[in-house]
Amino acid sequence: MFKLNLKSQAAEESILKMIARDGLKEGDAILSENRIATLLGVSRTTVRQAIGALVEKGVLRSENGRGTFVVKPIAGNEDSRQRSGLIGFVCYGGINNSYMSSIARGIEEKASAAEMQLCVGSVVHGTEQEAEIIRRFLKHGVDGIIISPVESNPPSALFLELCENRAKIVVVDKSIPGISVPSVACDDREGGFLATEYLIKAGHCRIAHICGPRLAYNAQERFEGYRMALERYGLPFDPAIAEFAGEWTVDAGREAIFKLLSLPGESRPTAIFAFNDILALEAWEILKEHGMSVPDDVSLVGYANLREPYEKGLLLTSVDQQPEEIGRQAWLLLDKMLAGELSANSSRLLLKAKLIERGSVRVLPKNKLSA
Repeated sequence: MFKLNLKSQAAEESILKMIARDGLKEGDAILSENRIATLLGVSRTTVRQAIGALVEKGVLRSENGRGTFVVKPIAGNEDSRQRSGLIGFVCYGGINNSYMSSIARGIEEKASAAEMQLCVGSVVHGTEQEAEIIRRFLKHGVDGIIISPVESNPPSALFLELCENRAKIVVVDKSIPGISVPSVACDDREGGFLATEYLIKAGHCRIAHICGPRLAYNAQERFEGYRMALERYGLPFDPAIAEFAGEWTVDAGREAIFKLLSLPGESRPTAIFAFNDILALEAWEILKEHGMSVPDDVSLVGYANLREPYEKGLLLTSVDQQPEEIGRQAWLLLDKMLAGELSANSSRLLLKAKLIERGSVRVLPKNKLSA
């Protein structure tokens, strides 16, 4: 019972923060018990107890069949209701990933100038960990959340719940199709096209794509760019050398690479376009283990322009996504949302992709393809 009471008290505090954050006035309805339970990650019983306590204190009133309403607004001026000074960044892949750390630097640069503090949550274990981090941020009363979600097409149930409740959220690194939520990302379709076109112009006709997870919108967009380039230059698409991964893990990427190497000689690709630089580096290592050289035997293009290849002394051609600028623009959108600018709620910014040429692509002789 004592543990249940502690949960109820924590839920009570969270409901008060929601009322203050949303600036609810006397007579305004709060969210339903089910929605509050989903957002906080607690049972409906715990929420009902918390609401009952706030009814007894005269903060709320409940009407059968109609809902629960504010009786006594949370004291404080407009600025104190709207701002806690905390911004949450939920990053899929973890902050140790140099791409995500670059986005974080961009966010922090702008947030610090506005005297806001950035809180970072690293997601490395899927949607359950993502939900746990989001709920922790909400319990601490963050003013808004910038997120690179684990799943985006379709997104997770908690993400949908947050959007329905008009939470202050900006998505980075991908877009969420069919949902009105602001986002900032690189144009991944253009990036996929540029990477594939570069290999085609180097004379490669058998180009594999190590795809990302199917439920990730950016993986789908890079794949579409890959297919568009093949079509543009009259090359056939072969699904045997371009399969989506079930999830984003290094093991899934390694499995895809081994499958490519198991193909018979003429079916084996001469070039690989990897979903990201991490998978490109895995491919490079596996090729080396099999006595093959990059780019002499297999050409390789990555995606994200991470610092990791430099640290290994590898000159990987890659697509740059402007991660710091993604972070800056994400903060600017979130700041507009916090200021009440409605136009920011559905803004979608796409930054240009840029191919960075290095030394991982071999130009094949007798390239007869037209530009």
